[in-house]
Amino acid sequence: GTSEAGVRAEELGERIPWPVPIFAGEDGRQEETEPEEEEDRTTVLVVDDNSDVRAYIRSVLAPAYRVIEAADGVAGLDLARQALPDLVVADVMMPGMDGLDLVRALKESAETDGIPVLLLTARATSVDQVEGLRSGAEVYLPKPFDPAVLEAQVASLLEQRRRLRARLQSGELPLPEPSTSLLSPFARDLRAALEPHLSDPDFSPEALAAAVGLSYPQLYRRLREEHDLTPSRFLRSVRVERAADLLREGTGSVTEVAYSVGFNSLSYFNRAFHERFGAAPSEYLTAAR
Repeated sequence: GTSEAGVRAEELGERIPWPVPIFAGEDGRQEETEPEEEEDRTTVLVVDDNSDVRAYIRSVLAPAYRVIEAADGVAGLDLARQALPDLVVADVMMPGMDGLDLVRALKESAETDGIPVLLLTARATSVDQVEGLRSGAEVYLPKPFDPAVLEAQVASLLEQRRRLRARLQSGELPLPEPSTSLLSPFARDLRAALEPHLSDPDFSPEALAAAVGLSYPQLYRRLREEHDLTPSRFLRSVRVERAADLLREGTGSVTEVAYSVGFNSLSYFNRAFHERFGAAPSEYLTAAR
């Protein structure tokens, strides 16, 4: 191992501001559109105290995924809680918190229990593999590993996660009655139009406008005038409010709830939820228990 610890700031996905595109409304005025806020790429967290191993894993996975890194178990746990990656790849033997303890900590938290974990280790006996799987890891891959096998295992775990997300977004998780924090007749009409599509991550502001018989510029202006919200923020607000309802009722894990209200990214859901309520989703779930 090395003495290196922590996480490089640029790998937390810090954004570089860019010009916001504008378009002309029906009355000729120029109106802003919002940039896409959700990370498009699947995020994989790599936790290993050997910087060369981390660099190698990054070279294997980076072409297909957004890769973030931590150099020990404690830093890995902190980053997992902060970034909510789609998958964790961790070494077993690390100083301080080893990979097994990291997995247990992740699986014991309502906020991270749905994140699949792939453990890497030079300890490849049957006893070691059983211990790793009993800790909660989904895959136990001996070192040295074939990069093609690593890629295949990562892809398989993410596909399982995608299927879970599709099942939850199909409406199998029961939703409570909608909250009514936005009480104007226009907002109620928008909510009614959104209800059948709440679990659909592809239901866009443009689709919402069409559902209520408006053009996007018209929807944009009315929401700005009546609620000081853009259409994207309105959609996000409704989704996280319904998520809060589900979490307060103890209906499903954080992962299940996020997917059921149309989020594809746990990290984006966590940010949006915290922005709206000033608290993490796991705090709502814990309070319900």
